[in-house]
Amino acid sequence: MKKTSLSAPYRNKIDVALTACLYCWLIWISRIRLKIQMSVFYVLRVFVVIFLPKKCLNRFYRKHIESMKAQDILFGNMEYGDDIMTAKNMVFFTCIGFIALPVSFVSCTICSLIGWDPVMDWMMYGSGMILPILLTLLTIFGVSMLTKTSCDPHFYLPYFKKFKKRDGKWLKRWKRYTILLFLGSILLIALSMGLLFLCLFIHRNIHEPFN
Repeated sequence: MKKTSLSAPYRNKIDVALTACLYCWLIWISRIRLKIQMSVFYVLRVFVVIFLPKKCLNRFYRKHIESMKAQDILFGNMEYGDDIMTAKNMVFFTCIGFIALPVSFVSCTICSLIGWDPVMDWMMYGSGMILPILLTLLTIFGVSMLTKTSCDPHFYLPYFKKFKKRDGKWLKRWKRYTILLFLGSILLIALSMGLLFLCLFIHRNIHEPFN
């Protein structure tokens, strides 16, 4: 018998969560794009109807249909279209907010609070940014590995087919989760930066005068 890894169920849950967020972002981005396209079309149509002869109207509609088909290929492709790429970037940003930036800034804050003065000295003169930059790069690499499966078309497309069969309640729930995760990511980035500046304040105003 094959032994199942204990981490497999948790890994599966992470993959499903990330792919569901990706699906929600794709829906929002596609809808926003379509609304912008239709708004531009209505404005242009008014201009054509008022200022151009009627014979231009059919040509305008034909060009619009051709343009919509071309844009569907450019934006709507589920593997390399602009919509799915933007959705992937939003999921990646959410992951960075929860993992990469908090790790780098909190690590630097902890180092300063336990009295590792060179960290703060380097940071004051700029060269100390090497530490948080390295930590950030390492964690970003980890996050990219984490999201690799959810951003692989062969992986997320079968999930999308399953998601389409789900009811409206499921989609509404995951839309709420996606928004909460995104807002949580922004909040964590703000808190991490706040901790860093608090640490700098403590070091300059409390620790340095006693040296």
